[in-house]
Amino acid sequence: MHSSFREFLDAIGVGKDDAIVVHGSFRAVKRAFPGIAPLDVFDAVADAVGEDGAVLAPAFTYCFKKKRGESSVFDRERSPAVVGALAEAFRTRPGTLRTSSPTHSFSLFGRVAEEVGAENAPLAPLGFGSPPDWLVDQPRAFALLLGVGFDGFSFVHYLESYYDAPYVGVNPWEDIVDPPVGLSVAGEQPLEEAPGCSKSFPKLERWLIDRASFRPRVAEGLRVSLVPIDRLVEDSREFFEKRPLDLLCPREECAPCRVRRDALGENK
Repeated sequence: MHSSFREFLDAIGVGKDDAIVVHGSFRAVKRAFPGIAPLDVFDAVADAVGEDGAVLAPAFTYCFKKKRGESSVFDRERSPAVVGALAEAFRTRPGTLRTSSPTHSFSLFGRVAEEVGAENAPLAPLGFGSPPDWLVDQPRAFALLLGVGFDGFSFVHYLESYYDAPYVGVNPWEDIVDPPVGLSVAGEQPLEEAPGCSKSFPKLERWLIDRASFRPRVAEGLRVSLVPIDRLVEDSREFFEKRPLDLLCPREECAPCRVRRDALGENK
């Protein structure tokens, strides 16, 4: 374990019994903590939350059944996470359990592994019944963002489902996968929701910072946010009531977001 990173977690407020979902850029972490290895990050987080805590991280593979060309097939034991070095290191860490969503699996450690289980594969992979949904019911749950902002924070897709954003049922990837179906060694899984683009999610991040829901800091040269999940959910309510389409990119900038805007009859 990298001792200075472990001390850093104490300093920013990670505590015993916490449930923590980790999103991060290993490149950014390594600049701040030279000599650290990807597994050191999760060893330190697991030590900080203790035996009654929980650690989660995305292990996404995006194994959709494509309309044309070769499709990747999800294997829970073997398919690597494609969302960065930290995610892949945690997936292979001893004692970590991986869920079974062909497109958006999670790696779990601690009490969340027993409570969510390896068979977890909801029809809305980042919606109700997913590991992010489990976090909402925990008394002390946080997102730890290491060198990334909300454009790299998949929990916002959960908020789209939670607040029933007007576009959430629209498949944004219709040119590639239509209908959305996850593909695994266990077979095909039709999906009710296909999470879309996240490029505009920093608009929600700025909204929440302006309302003091959380405050990013720079420590050891690393931009870090410890985001309370309960505040995140409650303080996002007004945003989703008033301006959910702000989470979609302008039509001319993003094909998946344009699909959703067109489905709503939104022509701007």
